[in-house]
Amino acid sequence: LRPRPLLRRTTCLVMCYQMRVRIHRRCGIVPRRFGVVRFALREPLVRGAASWTLSSSPGDAKLDGIKATGRVAEVLAAVSKGRIDRALLLAKELSEAAGGIEKPTQLVARECSHHAALAYQDGVESRTRGVQLAVAGSTFDLPGRIRVPPGQLAESFWLREVSVQHERSIVLSRLCRASLALRGFECEEHLNALLQQSQHSPEGDSPGESGTGLSESIVLADLTDAARDYQLLGKLAVVQLQTSRVYCVLHSYIGREFKQKPENIGKHPVLFTLLCKAGRNFTYLLGDPDPPGPLDGAAVEYDIRKLKQWSERRQAAPSGQMHIIAELISEAATNFYSDPQEALGLLDVAETFFKVDCPLAERRRTTTIFRETASKLKSRHCI
Repeated sequence: LRPRPLLRRTTCLVMCYQMRVRIHRRCGIVPRRFGVVRFALREPLVRGAASWTLSSSPGDAKLDGIKATGRVAEVLAAVSKGRIDRALLLAKELSEAAGGIEKPTQLVARECSHHAALAYQDGVESRTRGVQLAVAGSTFDLPGRIRVPPGQLAESFWLREVSVQHERSIVLSRLCRASLALRGFECEEHLNALLQQSQHSPEGDSPGESGTGLSESIVLADLTDAARDYQLLGKLAVVQLQTSRVYCVLHSYIGREFKQKPENIGKHPVLFTLLCKAGRNFTYLLGDPDPPGPLDGAAVEYDIRKLKQWSERRQAAPSGQMHIIAELISEAATNFYSDPQEALGLLDVAETFFKVDCPLAERRRTTTIFRETASKLKSRHCI
């Protein structure tokens, strides 16, 4: 049975209008009725590390895994893209609408901390699944997967369940860092002042009477949120490393290639030593049990100073791990792969991955390692 001409024509009109609506929204033109449009200033849709969706209401930018709507969603979206000025401008409108109870900086910090913790706790199952797939190198166990040259690892080897968790950990870390920075916790003196006020503040102090200019309730709330942010940053640093392409694709690939033949242990002792070193370093720096914190429950006792120190060590640890993996890749390209094209392909893919996944402090050193190794290979094989 074919649809009648009138129904077919009506369907085509509706589809054309829906398409025009999508184009208008992307360009900043908001349609009101058929044939009538009005212009409005809208932020362009940008696809970044996280997955953004477009809906029909203002403030429709939503972050994957974060439950926020309206202006709050726009605030979180701006923070995740590094637009703190945009976030504070939106927060000022929200603060004025609520009667100016809290400052824009306090509002942004509170929303960032709250939604980051909520998203982390809601995503336990998917995060555990993604990390397990990444650590096991499951991308190489898919049915029909055959051995590919190292130069082709940049295509279709980063499983979606893994990449989603990697991108989400980056965004949640940005929210936590913004929360801490807006509260002033980047300065050690501010933390000490708040701790001193929370321990020795007399009952009934007004906001103007304290050394920090904050009431006791705000001080306690800030300390709790800051401790939770430190705890989240420490946990997310491990997730971000394990789900990165450097770790779950490159490191897993070389480890699997090495295990194919038991005689490789005797033939390539340096590479074997580096593989063991990478495992020991990860266990030593990132395998220790997490200290207790606000994420474990309201009744749990914790020390915010210890949480801060632990979090800073955790965030610095991936740089050292990346350096070991870079040395491992260099050794594999130099002595493990006999085909120079495969070795150069491995170095090209590694440089591409490290430019995105490696912390900025270590990125330049790893790039130098790869380029020097490639230069030696070309000289050795007269390429």
